[in-house]
Amino acid sequence: MPLDKSISSTAYNPDKIKKEDIPTSWNDLTQAKYKGRIAMPNPMLSGTAYVAVGALADKMGWEYFDKLKANGLRVEEGNSAIQNKLLTGEYMAAMILEENILKLQETKHEPLKVCYPKEGCIIINSPIGIFKSTKNVEGSQAMVDWWLTKEGQQAVTAGWMHSVRGDVEPPHGAPKLSTLLPNAIKIDWNKLANEEAKIKEQFRVRVMDK
Repeated sequence: MPLDKSISSTAYNPDKIKKEDIPTSWNDLTQAKYKGRIAMPNPMLSGTAYVAVGALADKMGWEYFDKLKANGLRVEEGNSAIQNKLLTGEYMAAMILEENILKLQETKHEPLKVCYPKEGCIIINSPIGIFKSTKNVEGSQAMVDWWLTKEGQQAVTAGWMHSVRGDVEPPHGAPKLSTLLPNAIKIDWNKLANEEAKIKEQFRVRVMDK
């Protein structure tokens, strides 16, 4: 069962780009004005980046990643490098998790902002469950039950992720999940599970190989 929901989207620094250059869609990142100044986390290392790649490939075709590479997409090993280069203006826009940007806004008062692309965001469930081999079924069930209470889910949103409950407010600075769900990009979880090697190889060949 899902514990929380993360949003894979794009972000930008309004202090470093013109208003007319603020990205409003995934396709914006293929425009010439962003050439060499776009980035994303490495899907070989990041599970959420892998999900985003699979979902975008299904939605927009692998040709989308061909266009991103032609436009100078940089693949970073982690979110920290992306955040820092958005702050300096080295990157105009980047694919990144909403929670990373919300955390910077609230804890560091950084100017970075989230874009919710018009084609839809990618909403990623984080699961919680109990192993069959557990030696403490009662304690495990109590922990799962607590995380799904209103109090537990408020702890989730305090970590800048979205609750799976409808009676818990979204993380500070984020829109309500209900406004993003209708247009969310579909995720084929079975395909992601069964074709991981194939999907990663497609990304490696199309984007990472020189």
